[in-house]
Amino acid sequence: MNDTQHVDPQTALRNARLIWAFFVVSQLALAAVVLVVNYTTGSFVDDPMVPGMLAGVAGFILLTSVPFGLFLRGQMFKRHWQGDRIKPEGYVQGNLIAWAMIEGPATVGLIAALMGGSLWPFGLPAAVAIGVMVALWPNGRAMQPRANPEAASHGTI
Repeated sequence: MNDTQHVDPQTALRNARLIWAFFVVSQLALAAVVLVVNYTTGSFVDDPMVPGMLAGVAGFILLTSVPFGLFLRGQMFKRHWQGDRIKPEGYVQGNLIAWAMIEGPATVGLIAALMGGSLWPFGLPAAVAIGVMVALWPNGRAMQPRANPEAASHGTI
């Protein structure tokens, strides 16, 4: 969005929640597919090292992409800081970046679980990533003015 477009906070929050729901539901749907396929067919590979290594890769991606995604979200929030709140455009964009960074390790972890024939232990990185995604529910507080304007000017919020 360019600076001439203004989105009200309620619309931005509704849009952010819809996007968040898409990310979470898509991962839960993929997890359901993995469960059904694993229940009916079992493992796709004979060597258990392959899904184990893929789960390790998912864990590594999780450990790097979540902090980096949250860092990028913070940078987007800083860029859209206006007074004592974040502009709605920046709120949605920042959260979208963080959620997209979390989506990757969740998908890789679920693929590892599919290949390994079991959610445990191969799907553990996916479960953690989905948990982080759920914890990042958009509440919209960053778009609201602070209750104590003096604290905001002193940086004690």
